[in-house]
Amino acid sequence: MSDEIVDSGSNQIPSFEEFKKTILQQGADANFLNRIADLHGRIPRLIRILYNIEPTGTLNAIAQLFNEEKTEREQDNILRAIYNSAIKIWRFEITASPSLPDDKFKFLYFVYVKSETDIFTNVEADEIQNVLILSQLKTISIGEYLENNKLIKFSTWAEGIKITHKGVIRVEADLLGNIKIPSYVSPDEVKKIEDRIRLRFALLQLLNREAEGDTFKRTLHTDLGRELGLDDHQIISQFLPYMDEEGWIIVRTNDSVTITEEGLDRVRALLT
Repeated sequence: MSDEIVDSGSNQIPSFEEFKKTILQQGADANFLNRIADLHGRIPRLIRILYNIEPTGTLNAIAQLFNEEKTEREQDNILRAIYNSAIKIWRFEITASPSLPDDKFKFLYFVYVKSETDIFTNVEADEIQNVLILSQLKTISIGEYLENNKLIKFSTWAEGIKITHKGVIRVEADLLGNIKIPSYVSPDEVKKIEDRIRLRFALLQLLNREAEGDTFKRTLHTDLGRELGLDDHQIISQFLPYMDEEGWIIVRTNDSVTITEEGLDRVRALLT
């Protein structure tokens, strides 16, 4: 049976053979991760995300690949293990859905960038209009389209634009799931997305350790920030709202959260 698994739309899960070919072409040696650091494409991004979430395991697996004592069959088994772990991350992070027309995605992308994934931040409509060089009527038209699809909130010009949780997911899924990155998307922004995914999971792992299975045990925002080197504003505005929307946590007080059963299950699924 083929390893090819294809989702609808533009997000396509790479096959094992494609995954294997890319790694072997780059050369599975000690400099492998450095070589893919700036490469574009689904597989380099997939490996970077996997490394960000589980660096020790990924490094150990890569190290085993360039061990000359390993047979071809053993190397194939190691590659298969890395692939299966990476695809597990892919399926959690990439949501298959029909592609947005480029003008709509470009609008959404710049709202994403300027909001920094903060669903409470108002992005000025004038700012988006100027960046995209659109007429006011066209800006309103695209804004209404995206709001009707629940990707942004856009009531009036004066109130500005807010990205929604669904909008955040859509931008990240499209950029990490596609082979070709649009010219207006900064490579640095793609790396920021990868870092956000890593930090969300790191936060969830930390909450999981703190809770020890107790979904009523509260953890302070300040403790989370101190452990991961994040300030309170980042924790409160960028990470906790996303995790709350996903159902992984519950905001108990103004300064504390608890992990949910869904959060415990997610950590268990990714680490198993």
